[in-house]
Amino acid sequence: MRTDAQGRYEFNTIKPGPYPNSRIPAHVHYVVTAPGYSDRIFEIVFEGDPFIDDRVRQQAADEWSGFSLRRLEKDQQGAWRCTQDIKLRQ
Repeated sequence: MRTDAQGRYEFNTIKPGPYPNSRIPAHVHYVVTAPGYSDRIFEIVFEGDPFIDDRVRQQAADEWSGFSLRRLEKDQQGAWRCTQDIKLRQ
């Protein structure tokens, strides 16, 4: 996927469930790359997941962490959405 001229992007997926027989929060992995910048690997977890613990919250509070804690909100069509702003390092 590529961003538009303003740097925006969008992808559609289903809300994942947790791994079977684990206490790992449900999440989506994705990698962001750009020429001249370091790659970023994200693990987006969703607010309200019962498996989010203090460790995940602390890591998600660091803007350079791989964890990103996002709140899902319904749009006008009833689809769940979240926003993820991204910063890259050179």
